[in-house]
Amino acid sequence: MLGDIRKSVINKRKMFASDAGRYEGASRAAVKNAAKLIGALGVRSVMLYLPIGGEADITGIMALPLSFYIPVTEGVTIRPAHYTADTSLIRGEFGVNVPAEPQFVDKDLVDLVLVPAVAVDKEKNRMGYGKGCYDRFLADMDCVKAAVAFDFQIVEKLDPLPHDIKMDYIITESGYF
Repeated sequence: MLGDIRKSVINKRKMFASDAGRYEGASRAAVKNAAKLIGALGVRSVMLYLPIGGEADITGIMALPLSFYIPVTEGVTIRPAHYTADTSLIRGEFGVNVPAEPQFVDKDLVDLVLVPAVAVDKEKNRMGYGKGCYDRFLADMDCVKAAVAFDFQIVEKLDPLPHDIKMDYIITESGYF
């Protein structure tokens, strides 16, 4: 069942992203909602992700005067690396862009992690691609965890596994909860 949800939502996300106007508009709205949450929380440092496969593009939050980091995945381990708009990127694991010369930081410097999602539910459970990279990364972190998705990625109910990390917030183009 989880595999069916994953496949279905990934296909919907790719179709949605093929309509550039709708995708960009929904991504901009998600950025505005992420910025509202960041302001409400008083966050100073954010780990964001560089989108692939139709994931919501939240890189617009880099207009905020904050410190930013992006994930660098090595096997199933994520390490945060300093990130600016001028950071030179190369294609890394899973087809995700990563810094050509990463400046790794201690993950305790991160106040908020914005996590991509395949699907989410109203109970703040998140489904990723199934490798558990973010779950391992977030397991011992004392920070705010927010999954970013589009409204159509909210499903009725996900059945989390014991190692799945529940999010503190879900951010979409309609708001956050």
